[in-house]
Amino acid sequence: MQNLLEKSNDKKRKSDHDSEDKSFSFEIVTVKFSELQAGNILASNIEDESGNILIPEGQEIFDDLIQVLLKYKHHQKIKEPIYILKENN
Repeated sequence: MQNLLEKSNDKKRKSDHDSEDKSFSFEIVTVKFSELQAGNILASNIEDESGNILIPEGQEIFDDLIQVLLKYKHHQKIKEPIYILKENN
């Protein structure tokens, strides 16, 4: 199966880059698929139970992408937990 990211690329948002120098700190946290939210950044690939990469690490999650994954999940199990980056304040 082709990478599911290709199906949602048309809806991909572009992020604005600040000209200010900011330092960010992140930690890796685990979530269940049901806890995945728009705006999450993947710290590792999302894979199906066969090891096929559905969404690559580093990808920001969007609502449309979650909907595509929900449809896929009806046919093939998605590996859990899912690792995401959480910004430390």
